[in-house]
This record gives sequence, C-alpha cells and structure tokens, in this order.
Amino acid sequence: MTANSRKIGLTYGAGVVALLLATSAFAQQRTFNIPAQDAANAIAQYGLQAGVQITAPTDALKGVKTTALSGSLDAREALQTLLKGTGLVVAKDDGRTIVLQMRPQSVVAAEAQVVDEVVVTGTRLRGGAIISQVQTLNASDMRRRGYASVQEIISTLPANAGGDYDSETTGSRGSSGGGFNDTLNNRSRSGSANLRGLGASATLVALDGHRLPVGGNGYSIDLSLIPLAAVERLEVLPDGASSIYGADAIGGVINLISRKSADQWESSARYAVAKGYEKVQASQTLGKSWASGSLFAAYQYDSTTSLAYGERAATRVMLTGASQLNGLILPESRQNSLYATLRQSLSDRLDATVTALYSRSIYDDTIINDVTTLSRSRSDNEQDMLSVNLDYRLGGTWKLNTYAQVANAYSKPTLGRISRVDGAAAPLLVDNTYKGRETALEASLTGELLQLPGGGVQTAFGAAVRRERRSYQGFGDGLPLFDAARDIRSVYAEAVAPLVSEAMDVPGVRALTLAPSIRYDDYSDFGHTLNPKIGLAWSPIADLLLRGAYSTSFRAPSLRDQFGRVTSVLGRRVTSTSIPGGFGVGLFINGNPLPGLKPETSKNYTTGFDYTPAWAHGLKVSAGYFRVDFTNRLGRPNQTVANTDNLDAADVQPFIRRNPTLAEVQAVLALTPTFGNLSGLPFDPTRVFSIFDNRTINLATFKTDGLDVDVNYSRDTRLGRVYLASQSTITLSYDVQTRPGGPVRSYEGQVYFRPRLRERLSVDLLHGAWRGGLAMSYRSGLDDLRSPARPRREASWTTFDGNLSTDLTSVAPILQGVSVELSITNLFDKLAPYLLPATSTEPAYDAANGSILGRMMQIRLVKRW
Repeated sequence: MTANSRKIGLTYGAGVVALLLATSAFAQQRTFNIPAQDAANAIAQYGLQAGVQITAPTDALKGVKTTALSGSLDAREALQTLLKGTGLVVAKDDGRTIVLQMRPQSVVAAEAQVVDEVVVTGTRLRGGAIISQVQTLNASDMRRRGYASVQEIISTLPANAGGDYDSETTGSRGSSGGGFNDTLNNRSRSGSANLRGLGASATLVALDGHRLPVGGNGYSIDLSLIPLAAVERLEVLPDGASSIYGADAIGGVINLISRKSADQWESSARYAVAKGYEKVQASQTLGKSWASGSLFAAYQYDSTTSLAYGERAATRVMLTGASQLNGLILPESRQNSLYATLRQSLSDRLDATVTALYSRSIYDDTIINDVTTLSRSRSDNEQDMLSVNLDYRLGGTWKLNTYAQVANAYSKPTLGRISRVDGAAAPLLVDNTYKGRETALEASLTGELLQLPGGGVQTAFGAAVRRERRSYQGFGDGLPLFDAARDIRSVYAEAVAPLVSEAMDVPGVRALTLAPSIRYDDYSDFGHTLNPKIGLAWSPIADLLLRGAYSTSFRAPSLRDQFGRVTSVLGRRVTSTSIPGGFGVGLFINGNPLPGLKPETSKNYTTGFDYTPAWAHGLKVSAGYFRVDFTNRLGRPNQTVANTDNLDAADVQPFIRRNPTLAEVQAVLALTPTFGNLSGLPFDPTRVFSIFDNRTINLATFKTDGLDVDVNYSRDTRLGRVYLASQSTITLSYDVQTRPGGPVRSYEGQVYFRPRLRERLSVDLLHGAWRGGLAMSYRSGLDDLRSPARPRREASWTTFDGNLSTDLTSVAPILQGVSVELSITNLFDKLAPYLLPATSTEPAYDAANGSILGRMMQIRLVKRW
C-alpha cells in the first residue's frame, strides 16, 4: 500500500464513521424588508417576516435603533445582523419562539458602534428591495462543507458552467472543443465564474457591491484574490445587471460580502488528500473593535501537489511518445493571500472604510506540446487592490457615498527548456508577460425622494470614472505586444417605488413594487451605451411574491481582444472524407486582433415567484424563468462550435479554407510571425489540407433560456434541527448562429456545453455541538455529436458529498474554542463519464462538465481565541 493510499484510507475511515452520525444544506432563507428604525418596531417586523414568535425587553429598547435588513437571507443570521449594536442577544430559540435579553453593559460597550446596513446584491440602495432570485451561502456553510476557495464554491452552483477559466480545465487542455472555454490563454491559472455558460468575461464579481479588478489573464476576475477566511457570505444574482454595475454583468453578478470585524481571533489548518494529489491550507484571522471602529485582517496560505496524467485513466491516454511524457492535469501550486479592512467613525456623520487585498500565486506545470516534446512552465502572478470608502449622512434618509479604488495585476508565465525524446533541447521561451492597472472613482447619493400612498420611494443617483490599462510582452523575442489604455465614464440612477402596500387594503394586491434603474457608460474606444432595467414585484397574498424583470447589458471588447499578436499553429488531426486516408493536418490562425470587432449586447428576461406558505413553517420555494438574447457575442470559433477537427461538420464551414494552395499557406505564415508545429510531423506546406481562421470574432446571435428552482425547508425534530435544500438549473436552449443568415445550431445537452439539468440536493442535521450533512450533485447525460456520422451518448454523472463538524470545548478544558470539521467530496469516488478524445492531446472526459479528481478527504481544525 502506498503512502498516499494509507492517507486516503485513514481519512476515509474517519469519514465513514462521521457520516453515520450526519446528514449539507443551504440555511433556511426568508425574504426581509425591514427599514432602519426603532428596535421595538424592527423586532416585531422581523417576527412577522420570519414566521416566528419573538419577545424582547421593550423597556430596555427605548432609543435603540436597528440597521436596515433587506433581501433573501438566512433567518437566524438575519436576526444577528438586525441585533448588531443593540446589546440584545438570543436567550432561547426552539425554532418556533425566540426570546431576547440584554447583554451586560460592559460587553455592549466593547462592541463596534460603526454598523453597516445590509448590502444586498442587485441594488445600490442600502436595505432596498431586489426583484430577482438571489442565492445566498453563508460563511459557516462554506467552511463546513470543505470548500477551500471561492472558486470551489462557485463550481457547485447549478447556474454556473465550467470550461472557461478554472483550474482543472486549464490543466486538462481538453475542453477547448466547445463550451466557450479559453484554457490555452489562461497561463496565469486564474479561476473565474461563468454564470449561464456565457463566459467568464460576462460574469461580474464584486466585493461588498464594488467590482473587483481583472486578474492576470487580462479577461476576467480571478476569484483566488480573496481569502476564504475573509468572506462572510456569498450572494449570486444570475441575471443581467449592467444597469446597476455597468459592463460585464451579462450572465449575472457574484457579490462577496466581507467580514468587517472580529474580536474573536481564529486559527485554522486544513489537509485534503485524493489519489495522487494533496492540498494544505492554513489561515489566520484577527481583529479588534473599539467604540468608534474596528480592524479586521485575514491571511491564507494554500499549497497543492501536482496531479499527473498517469494518475487517472481518462488522462492516461494522453501519455505520448516513446518515453511516455507525463503532463499535468493540475499543477503544483503555492499561494499567499491577505485581506485587511479598517473601519472608523470620523464624526457623528462621517464613516470611513479602508480595504486592502494582496495575493501572489506560483504554479509549476508541465505542458505536452506534441507526441515527442514537453516543456516545463512556471506562472508567477501577483494582484493587489486598495480602496477607500466614505459614507456621509446628510440628514434624514439621505447619504453621500464616495469610493476610490486602485488595483494592479501582474502575470509572468515562463516556458522552460523543452525535453525531447531524441535528447535534443530547444532554447528558453518567455510567454506573454501581462501587467494591468485599474483605477476607479465613484460617488453616489441615496435617500427617500418622495412619499407615495404605498410608502417612500428610495432612490440612488451616481457617477463613476474608471481607467483600464493593459500591457503585454511577447513570446521568445520578449518584444512588447501592446500597451494600451481606455477610460470609462458612467452615470446611473435607481429607484424602488412601493406602489401599493398592505395598509392600503387593495383587494388582490397585498403589495406592489416597481424597481426601475438605468445606466449610461461612455467608452473612450467604443462609444457609449445606455442600459435600462425595469422590475416589478406583486404580492397577491402574504405567502406569495410574483416578480419579473427586463434589462439590457453591454460589454465592450477587452483591450486584450483588440490588441495582441496573430499566431499560426500546425496541429489537430483534422478529418474529412475529401482527404486521402480520411485525415490530415490543419493550419490554425490564432490570436488577436481581427479588425472590426463590435461590442457585445444582450437582452435579459426573468420572471418567477417566491412561495413561503404559513401552513408549512420553514418552507420556501423559489422558481424563475430566464432568457438571454446575446448579439455580437465575442469568441473564438473553436470555443463556439462543437468540433473544429471535423471539416465535414456544417458549423465549421464559415471558418475553413479547404485544400489551400502553397501561396495561401505561405501568406498565412507571413501574416503570423509566431509559428508552432504541434502535429508531431515534419512541416510540409504542401500537406496542409485546411486553414482554419480561429481569431476572435463577433457571433451573429447567441440565445439561451431555462429555469432555476430552489427549495429550502427546515424544522425541529427529536434528533435536532433538520435543513433540506434543492437547487436546480434546467437549460431549455443554447443556440448559436455564427454569422448573419447562417444556420442556428443548438448545443444544449451536448458535450463541452450546458447540460439540460444540473441539480444539488442536500440534507443537514444540527444537534447540539454536532452538525453533519450529505449532498448529492447530479448532471444529466450529454450528446457527443462532434462526428455526426457516429453520434454517441455520454452518461449522466451523480456524486455525493458528506461532512461532519463538532465543537470540542466540552471534551476537555485544553480544547476550549477548538472545533474539528471532516468532509468528503465525491464520497463514492465516481469519476466523470468516459468521452472519446478527438485527438491524442485531449483527455477521455469532458473537463467542462466533470472532474476526474475523484474522492477527496478533508480535515480542518479550528481554534477560536
């Protein structure tokens, strides 16, 4: 038995014992809309909206104010937020009745007096209503389930798609046949979100409602910038939101809500092991609160071993050449990340928050170039961000907010000397060296503009300026590819208008709320755009909320889309009945720019309901329909059609030139000073059977629609409190038209693209100091139509995860504040289904829709000081 096998066996044995006690779920969610007001009124409203009886010492609440509370939140965590700074604590909570009492005055005085209103994703109004389906995951659930990073959390969401910028698809090299992935350009190893499968650049990631800077790939936001220990909760809005946040929010928004203060310090260590692969993580949080402010900081260290092709059957087929060159599915990595925030009340009207982020990661990789060579690669990446936020209370409900941010990103992937079967060596190559800098300044004014019969109209008005700068150096020559910048100026407005309230006693209309917003952006390189959003929420009865929204979104081509170097590559064993022997080699034109690129635009439609029946306390059902109509979608052809290796496929015809002449081949080589031969054969320009133009283009149209269904239920039992949850995304269509007037191809349910159904079911049990859970993830089967003459079916994929955690304080005095968490992902070690590889450099599985990491055991020790 190997050392790695013994590690897995020990961890697995503990896991089996643990899971006998346990059952993983999202916390009970409720929709709250409680304005900042006297604590007595706010607590009463909480009881009504949470569906519980709640009592409090009203005599002690005179003059005490509570913060605003709005959005879909966990009921117990929402109560803690509401009570923050009031001196109230929960004395009793049996699931039906909550009793509050005052803490000793000495404890209350030590608590920070700077209290933020709850910021909810999808609106700039603090405590404002949101008319969209938002999914929320809190910090305790993230860590208890064994997640080591924000990216791991996002990958489990049914609304998210793999295959763009994430670690395993990058390492596999095999998902570039479709699914809007861009693995070959992700040498920085950035991990990004990909809501709705529209691409990482179409998902905006924010920290406390402010957009994060683009990472080292130059396209999308790197989720590894934020230490998981600094995240209080994560909110996902899978809907267009350009009218609120600006460009890029086409597929939706992921908002990371940070921790602001923590007088209780926390140390943690995590160890995870799978076959041939290990992870180590350590983190430390510290903080201090005083009467007028607080300081909080979090540090996190991550280290992983590499995972080689030879460790998994699906990638063992990629071992090539006489020496069986062994590439890597996942590289060896090390990362340090730091988050710090200082909050200080400067006067009775002015509060300031300063936030700093820093991250450095190093990845050591092995890349197989062809059947005889491989190269050693190192990617060294750094990111930093500094922001200053000022809140000034003008009087009444009005507040002026100013926000300034400066951020830098640096990435330098280096290709080492190439090893060859014949013993020869090639010179050192330096890949693209990226530097990026973003600066932003924003000011907004929020408050109640006027009173309607249904209530006050909350409004937000703002303006922002942002400057983006990107620079690259080239390949082996080290010459600059480009150094470019652009400016974006924006103005926006938003309102939430309660047209009808319950107090008006309108038959059939308990509440009716209108939520319009609009944003104007002016780009120095692509002109201007105006994007509105209109939302409507109607509650006919107390238990039911109906909602709908329409919006438009916009994304200008990135600076990397517009500039760069065009390269040519000889490779990919293309097939065609017109080629003697049935196959040959193709010449691919890659890179940027392609003249005439246009901005992406979209129209987003959503409608749905939230049902929280009084007859089933603890139950909430949310369902919604979504549709995205994309025009001028940016992408490379090999990211947007199912198979670029088959010249007979109808969807590749607009991009190929069959049987090119020698002069045409030489013209391509003259256009592309950087040329690579990945075919494994000597280059013979007379044996090139096709030229494939794979440069970034605007697609004519791209459309997708589907359904999101979330069900949450909790209740008290004799065993403890039980939580049940279900999240599902059903993709009804995923249609691509590559050119105006061309055929529309449907890719829903096909390999490398969105499955028709992704679902996650979970059950949680909370019993005293013990908490355990079991979750099932399901992905429907996929059609493999890359070779229309021989269609295949990839099986569905179901995996189970388990977790168990407990507080050890009661075991022994020395264990005061110590807890242990055990989790197992892919409990039954079910690998992604087999997929016939198109070439010898692709794995035998769909890396965009599955993983071959296998069962992973994790143990985490936590000490709270």
